[in-house]
Amino acid sequence: MADARPLWERQPWDTDASFAKFHAYYLAQDAPRSLNEAYRRYRLQQGSRRVASDGPIYAPGSWQQWYRGQNTKGEVKPGAVGWDERARAWDNHQAQLDRERWEARRKRIREADFAAGERLRALADKILDETPQFLKTTRRIVRGTGGQPDREIITVGIDIHAMARALKLASDLQNQAAGTVPPPQEVVHSGTLTVRDESVIQVTPHMAQAAQAALRAALDAQAQEADDATDDSDPDYSGDIDDGD
Repeated sequence: MADARPLWERQPWDTDASFAKFHAYYLAQDAPRSLNEAYRRYRLQQGSRRVASDGPIYAPGSWQQWYRGQNTKGEVKPGAVGWDERARAWDNHQAQLDRERWEARRKRIREADFAAGERLRALADKILDETPQFLKTTRRIVRGTGGQPDREIITVGIDIHAMARALKLASDLQNQAAGTVPPPQEVVHSGTLTVRDESVIQVTPHMAQAAQAALRAALDAQAQEADDATDDSDPDYSGDIDDGD
């Protein structure tokens, strides 16, 4: 039965000395590795003075045999694998672990982004369900002429920028999490969420009905207020009253 131990661990053909040198001085290097560098590090640790000189240092024959998986006669030991191949196996193993770590991180981020998108969509629905809170009302008194009473002009609008931004961010997060690429989007001044290919992002029937019902109720209330204000208006007053931003 073949030995299933990873190549970077001790193998049957290793000796105590060969494996110690391989692990401490060769495998510890960054790729591309060098046998001569491994030997230089070993000599440096041993306190060799020659290491400090400018001349090159070459690994001796025993190190070269270990590097190639050979015995003292220069013959490759049965099943032996050289240091270079064993180090590549280690590098590949580390790269695989790194890919798995990053894939797990990406998965966690995708799940978090998708969940955040769901919460933002829920927020947009809540904004539509509570549309009156986002109504902007402006009253303006127009002074009557020719004996006519003053008139109060009421302008009602809906500020949907918050909803539009929430929907866009939700769409971006969920498309990114799902690996899809939506068309570029932008919020125009009218408060409508459009895409650059001139199509419009449609809201659901429930969302539209909620917005329409809320708007009708607000307009009816404002119309009643306008009637009351006209009856009680002061003909000598002229000015603007702003009840909302």
